[in-house]
Amino acid sequence: MGPSWEDDDPIDPGPELVSEEAGLRELESRIDKLKQPQRGNALYARGVAMVTSFGFILAGCLVGGYFLGDYFAKRFGHELFLLGGLVLGLAAAIAALSKLMRPFLQDKG
Repeated sequence: MGPSWEDDDPIDPGPELVSEEAGLRELESRIDKLKQPQRGNALYARGVAMVTSFGFILAGCLVGGYFLGDYFAKRFGHELFLLGGLVLGLAAAIAALSKLMRPFLQDKG
């Protein structure tokens, strides 16, 4: 016959069960610790992402403004369009960068 309920003593677990339970508790605490966000690494990653985004946004808007201004300068024959395209690209970059910075500045409060 197999073991019955009366054979198991719920008050006194065996030593192997105690060690397994302690191991499980330690494993659960390690898993919980890994689930917690590490604040230092997250801040570093956000900073790197912001600096990289700054560069790409600024370069993309200025290059786009240059090509747009160059297109209109060649089409209409006025070099003033090239300067206008660069100014328009810079204005677009400032608007995009301010929109990018808004969540970072609100997160501090």
